[in-house]
Amino acid sequence: MRGRLGDNARLKHILDAIVEIESYLIDTDYEAFLNNSMMRFACSRQMDYKLKNVIQENFINCIYVDQSRNRN
Repeated sequence: MRGRLGDNARLKHILDAIVEIESYLIDTDYEAFLNNSMMRFACSRQMDYKLKNVIQENFINCIYVDQSRNRN
């Protein structure tokens, strides 16, 4: 499949998101995180953004494999 991410690329996307989130959380405790909606939203969006392609691709691959099994 064209444009397909390899496992290493997928893991790199996830690691990049984790590193970015860690940079948001420097000098922040759990209570401060919970009380800061902007920080919570930024962390959530970072994971959404980075994982979106990984999840979509895996979902599409699952559908493709499932449909190919049903062909004559």
